[in-house]
Amino acid sequence: MNNERSWIEINLSHFEYNLAQISRFLTPDQYILQIIKADAYGHGAYQIAKQALLNGATMLGVANADEALLIRYNNINAPILILSPSLESEIDNIVKHDLIPTINDLVFAQKLNKMAQKSEKLINIHLNIDTGMNRSGIRADEALTFCHELSHLSNLIIDGIFTHFAESESNYDFTNQQYKLFCSILDSLLTHIPKLNPSYLHCSNSCAVINYNYERMNLVRIGILSFGIYPHQSLKEKITLRPVMKFLTKISQLKTAKQDEFISYNLTYQAKQNLKYAILPIGYADGYNYLLSNKGFVLYKDKLLAILGKVTMDMIIVDVTTLANPKIAEEVILFGEDALRIEDLTQLYSGSPYELATQTGKRAKRYYHYNNEVLATEPRLRREFYSPDYSANKLSLIIKNALKTRINSSELSQVLFSEIITDFINESDNNISYRTSFEHHIKFSNSSDYPDFYLVDTELSYTKTLTMQDFIIACASDAQTLDNYFKNPQVEYRWLLTSELTLNTNSFFIKEVSVNNIPATISLLNKANVLEYHCANLSYLTLIGSKCNFIIKTKTLYPKDSHQLSVFISEPTKGVKISFEFPENIKKIDPVTLFSGESKYPTITQKNRIISVESERDKWILPNSGVIFSY
Repeated sequence: MNNERSWIEINLSHFEYNLAQISRFLTPDQYILQIIKADAYGHGAYQIAKQALLNGATMLGVANADEALLIRYNNINAPILILSPSLESEIDNIVKHDLIPTINDLVFAQKLNKMAQKSEKLINIHLNIDTGMNRSGIRADEALTFCHELSHLSNLIIDGIFTHFAESESNYDFTNQQYKLFCSILDSLLTHIPKLNPSYLHCSNSCAVINYNYERMNLVRIGILSFGIYPHQSLKEKITLRPVMKFLTKISQLKTAKQDEFISYNLTYQAKQNLKYAILPIGYADGYNYLLSNKGFVLYKDKLLAILGKVTMDMIIVDVTTLANPKIAEEVILFGEDALRIEDLTQLYSGSPYELATQTGKRAKRYYHYNNEVLATEPRLRREFYSPDYSANKLSLIIKNALKTRINSSELSQVLFSEIITDFINESDNNISYRTSFEHHIKFSNSSDYPDFYLVDTELSYTKTLTMQDFIIACASDAQTLDNYFKNPQVEYRWLLTSELTLNTNSFFIKEVSVNNIPATISLLNKANVLEYHCANLSYLTLIGSKCNFIIKTKTLYPKDSHQLSVFISEPTKGVKISFEFPENIKKIDPVTLFSGESKYPTITQKNRIISVESERDKWILPNSGVIFSY
């Protein structure tokens, strides 16, 4: 049973099904650009992007550079097209992260070209031709002159040309008029600018793909329909789609009202008879539209229940008079079933399903399902907190001052701030994962077979919420390669092997991996400069979303002439114990601790030939804290 007040279920199997249905309308030569702007219309940009690429999409579409960076930070390297006009302040990130801007302004293009030259890069761009929507883009009657000027910018490659339809859902005449004008402009550009050779031509959004067959175009932009939402009723006759997003809550209170009593704010509903009603703990602050007041319905066990009175900030009231025995904590579907689709609700108040989808679930956790299994979860609060709309300067100042106060060092607080923002928040696990009860024991011993190396046995245990059905243990032979694995949320353990050793299972071996004492099945993927051990078990699917105990044991080798061993933590951790067991030929150990957070000065103890560094069990330690054992 779900313990959330409200939650969203994203059915990736339905998303996959919808893409397959849409693909039936494409020619073999047409590629898919999956639109993931506005957090994939509220469905979760990262998970949707990943699933779309697995199902044949070749490009992703976003509204601005910030949206693109969130995808890049999650290690997705597919081409990303920024559909809206970009700002000059975004040029640096566009070049740095190989984003594809839409060009609408020559001054911007010149500055982008200058930065590309400075970075010694060629930047792909797309040109937007305005054929009648009169929003962004270059006017059709100015396109030739503009494109001619653009073609002289040596470090920009016009890789795509497109237009945007104003009403492809139902206005066939105007859509075809736009398309004919676009083709006319293309013919003129290709004739008068000989070196122009765009890889992609595109004009069709989701609705145009279904309603028209523009075979000259080799790229289509798929958005709303892939999420199982019909923006126009006529499309239901042409394609069958399954809702991807389901918004749920549960009954929080049951009450009665007598005839002629009023319900909710402003006395807009008066009971015509004695009735029973239920309180649902969601409202317009959760993205449930205020205009559904006295109009909307919810779904309870296949029965539609009417909303009574105003939708308030945190609650709605529904009529349960006809129900036999409703109970507190029973689930209620706000939308997302065929019996109550999101577009059915928006029709009730002449609203837009785009708007309701993107606004839904502001306080709701998302659960991603595939083939009836939960693949991942994502708390909405994290996505809101790091929104670029939040005052970045104010937020940064708060964090810096908090760090400075905590560690009493301006210099170190600046270092930590940079590390947290750049490496942890941007490139960490989607759930901002953390560990508790972290214990790492490392044992050195001598071996006659490896006289220049210590045999190393490691045992790591900790508690953490399981968010994926499988995870990775990585051993790399160079620091740069290993650094990439610190940015991968799927990696639970990393080890840097000396370059003196050959990277194979003789130099690094997994002895044991388990989650809640359930052994993992381990498979090895041997890549250039890295060993990837993939750990999985079907039983782990039942544990996703719950706190679990991880145990990882390895065996490896460490050069004797190194004279120091460094151990660092990569995630926020509550309670850290790092212990080092050494052989008799090592006479003295000098531990240097680099801890930041609530516990800056860990306790150091030595018993026999084991030296331990331990923080208070209930105190938080920040990432990149650790200890260096010198010997």
